[in-house]
Amino acid sequence: MKRLNFKKQYLSITMFSMMLVGYGQQTSTGYTAFGTNPAKVPMSLLDSLKNEADALARFRLIDTISKIHLQYGYTDSIISYGQMLQREVEFNKDEFVNKPYWLAKSYYIIGVGKHLNGLPDPALGYHIRALQLNIDDESLVYENQLGMARAYYSKKEYEKALPLFLSIIKESEDLSTVSTAELYASLLYRSKGENQESERLLSSALTKAKQAGNDKLEMIIELSGIQMTQNVKYNDTLFNQLETIKNRALAAHYYDLYTEVIIEISKMYVANGNADVANMTLSIAYTNAIQWDRWQLQKRILQALSRFYKTQEDYENAYAVMTQYTALNEQIIKNQNYNAVKELEIKHEIDKIEQETDRQRLIKNSILIGFLVLLGPVIALLVTYYQKLKTQIALNESQEEVNQQRVTSLIKDQELKLIKASVEGEDKERKRIAQELHDSIGGNLASIKLQLRSNETRTSAYKNIAKQLDDTYEQVRNLSHNLTAKKFEQNAFTQLVSDYIENINSGTDVSISFNPHPKEKVNGIKQHIQVEIFKVIQELLTNALKHAKAANIEIHANIYDQKLTLLFEDDGLGFDLAKVTFGMGLKGMKNRIETIGGTMIIDAMPNRGTVVNIDIPYKIKI
Repeated sequence: MKRLNFKKQYLSITMFSMMLVGYGQQTSTGYTAFGTNPAKVPMSLLDSLKNEADALARFRLIDTISKIHLQYGYTDSIISYGQMLQREVEFNKDEFVNKPYWLAKSYYIIGVGKHLNGLPDPALGYHIRALQLNIDDESLVYENQLGMARAYYSKKEYEKALPLFLSIIKESEDLSTVSTAELYASLLYRSKGENQESERLLSSALTKAKQAGNDKLEMIIELSGIQMTQNVKYNDTLFNQLETIKNRALAAHYYDLYTEVIIEISKMYVANGNADVANMTLSIAYTNAIQWDRWQLQKRILQALSRFYKTQEDYENAYAVMTQYTALNEQIIKNQNYNAVKELEIKHEIDKIEQETDRQRLIKNSILIGFLVLLGPVIALLVTYYQKLKTQIALNESQEEVNQQRVTSLIKDQELKLIKASVEGEDKERKRIAQELHDSIGGNLASIKLQLRSNETRTSAYKNIAKQLDDTYEQVRNLSHNLTAKKFEQNAFTQLVSDYIENINSGTDVSISFNPHPKEKVNGIKQHIQVEIFKVIQELLTNALKHAKAANIEIHANIYDQKLTLLFEDDGLGFDLAKVTFGMGLKGMKNRIETIGGTMIIDAMPNRGTVVNIDIPYKIKI
């Protein structure tokens, strides 16, 4: 294959890096650096929304602003304006035309924002709510059906997604909607090995995107076509196509698309031996993502950087990037939880306002109807009694919950004590049995051997007895040593783990890798800690292979900052931490870690795999 000439590209990136403080200056090479995230919504629209009093006009302005944010992928703004539209539609009590349409429109906007934020389940819920309104607008119906299909695709429920995409392709008249459905259908057919149908749909999708004048969708389809050829060696043509898409995306401020292209370009640099340029490209893209305040883009680039460092066997940097990725993911989850709480608070405030309006209406009616005035004291008494009764019930429930929590805590503490005592007892008993085997039975057998040797008789029966005695003595000796963790005394810890994983790899299609760093220090931890960590790795691998259905598993053991860190990551089904009930395996594993002074954190989400982070104080064996 002809080697690409990267000299010019390297200079372009260097110039780009130097101009990061230029706040949007365009270079001659096509790279652009931004210090802030440029606003794309005209101030005239925002001023009109601020001053507009007519409800229907406000709905249209919010819809227009939402479409701008949808075009440029500003997920938080998409969700915010979708919720604003929902609140105004629900709160407005005036009779106007087609209220269900605007409510369905708000659900669609929120659903798209949730999907872009990596939350397919909430997105699916909003699109279903929109379709349940039975609106007459076919375009909005197909848009919400497309949102449902994309959510199923993200959840890997392909058997539900494909029929929806095909139905939209057949029935919808909107070119952009049909083009998007054809792109996803092409990807699904490619995964099924039906390449001819996949290429036909991809070509049709590109044609319709051009006809619709949707330049972003057109670039996404072109990028998808390049990504489908990942198993083919990169060449000049593919590189030039990626460069063209990257420059177009950057010029149009499509930063999400720009990030995806940068990741593909970095792969090409690595494939052609330009690891330094690939590293610089991803690092600059990550800097821009931070300046643009785009968290999802930061996650995508951190994942790409982690894979890059692993291919370069730079496990220390790979671990540092994964730590940063975990921290960012936790921050996103906290922010999403905060937004969810704010949604509930806003909904509660709307309900309170509506309740207050109803109460005022009731007071006016009471003034008009005289006999209700006589019932006022009675109603007040009843309300007071009801409030007291409600308060007492809530207090009783709260006290019962506190008592239940105390009982549960006591039971849990007792279980942990029993488990710890059981483990310690097993270890003591194992050592005692080993000592007895070695000293008593082994000593007796050795004495018998000496007596037999002093016997001058050398018959065949004697020889058989002597041989059986030797075999028995060796079995007792081996059993004694096995009970005292002989294999950890005679073998390096990292080699034992590698041999164990190699045995698993030979009997399964799952790819498992073990990366210790630095290996000498990992092998230097105390023997009883080695035994516990080995058993924890066995339990984690058993769970991943049995339940997660993972295709790739990575295990990192690092000695850093006076502690041993064990990072276990798989790309399996994952699970909801709020709903899962830990079994004896996970409880026992957690107890093992706590008994050696360590801590364990589990990070898991449905369809996002599982990450287990274990920290243990670092101790050299004596």
